[in-house]
Amino acid sequence: MCSRKNESKRGALLFNKEIVEISVIIPAYNEEYRIEKVLLETSTYLASQNYTHEIIVVNDGSTDKTVDVVSNLQKSLQSLKLISFEKNSGKGAAVKKGMLSSLGKYRLFMDADGSTHISEIEKLLPLVKKEYDIAFGSRAIISNKTTINAQAHRKIIGRIFNFFVNLIVIPDIKDSQCGFKLFK
Repeated sequence: MCSRKNESKRGALLFNKEIVEISVIIPAYNEEYRIEKVLLETSTYLASQNYTHEIIVVNDGSTDKTVDVVSNLQKSLQSLKLISFEKNSGKGAAVKKGMLSSLGKYRLFMDADGSTHISEIEKLLPLVKKEYDIAFGSRAIISNKTTINAQAHRKIIGRIFNFFVNLIVIPDIKDSQCGFKLFK
């Protein structure tokens, strides 16, 4: 393990279980055109909030240039790690590998497409800091602060799917498929 002490650098990654506050795990499969923007926004945001952090991209056997994009960003983003599967193993396997490899006290998994901005973590952190072990982002809870940018047919399919998940499996979670979940 290495440790870096640089108090003047806000949001610096420190490889020590007691020091990494937030780990962000991003499973990625063929995301070469979107991943750079998401990684830069995530890193900038976490540093601006003064969180010690690490960002772990788990490449799930991409056949495009996702690995090259992430590798190039590692030169400028000290908090960025890359784990790669040789072949596609599925999102669940990528999330699991990232979670088990992370060091953070709080571990967020978010989708590589940027559908939920990293700043939304501020809505989940108070929940896991106080009383819950897991907090889910949701596109199904409607409020004046909620904007859902999805095509109409995707919204309908998502609502039907969530209805059956709530009916059969998990009655209290409004959007089990949202790719933005924070764990303690």
